Amino acid sequence: MPTFNRAHLISESIQSCLNQTYIDFELIIVDDCSTDATNEVISKFKDDRIKFVESKVHIGRSRARNKGLEISKGEFIAFIDSDDLYLPNKLEQDLKILESSSKALAVYSTVTCVDLDTGKTIQNIKATKSGNLYGDCAFFLPLTIALPSVTIAREVYLKVGDFDESLDRFEDTDYFRRVSRVTEWIANPQCLVVIRTHSDNVIGNQNQKTILDMIQTYVSKVKKEILDNSLQGGMNPTGLYVYYAQALFLQPKGIGNSLKLYSRAIKADPKSATKVLISISKMTKNKLIIVINQALKSN
Repeated sequence: MPTFNRAHLISESIQSCLNQTYIDFELIIVDDCSTDATNEVISKFKDDRIKFVESKVHIGRSRARNKGLEISKGEFIAFIDSDDLYLPNKLEQDLKILESSSKALAVYSTVTCVDLDTGKTIQNIKATKSGNLYGDCAFFLPLTIALPSVTIAREVYLKVGDFDESLDRFEDTDYFRRVSRVTEWIANPQCLVVIRTHSDNVIGNQNQKTILDMIQTYVSKVKKEILDNSLQGGMNPTGLYVYYAQALFLQPKGIGNSLKLYSRAIKADPKSATKVLISISKMTKNKLIIVINQALKSN
């Protein structure tokens, strides 16, 4: 569990781990040089299963997660962020599935995303497909594997290595793509995790240029690895481009960046041009409705 300035959220995340029905685990928390009361909140928990590591400088979530991986000792490894919540049987369910499998060394489950302020469900990210998922998860769509839902065998980590610290985004998608190169996955349709959406993790509060840069960095990395290793399939980033184009379109000053991503989508797959243009048409209509509503409210 890497964390940075999550004093207001991390207590519940830690408690959700300690409440597990499976009790033989270590919880490694890496504080990435928080400047709020995160350290004090963590120190209130008196449980021998907690290992607390403090970074003296801010190193980013991937490096913080890698620090935890480096000192981990478990036969299996599960991931959680300091705003996520495990349901009580999360680890027990994961281990039963993995220990009963003769081939798959990685499992993921359905997660529920809720709005932190209202408590309302925003969406369910469903675990729907098992097996070799490289082509399905390499570009986030059509299949999304949510980080806190994942448990892998240690031998997978030893083969795959650390999270890519050069990626400010998509480091989890990149990791699961790499995991898919060494093992099959098992999808558990049961919801075992709650992801809490709040101001820190919504796209409207993130740097749009960084999003565009990281998308291209990630796409280029995947393309290079596919070419170097003669991998077949999984090299159509159109869905990824369109997903973020739609998300940015309705953000302040996001239309220009959105159109850049739509352009990349068409360039990556000219056959998708019709679908992309339909998406643009729908987004433009929605944007006009929002502008009209804002104008009516101001009069």
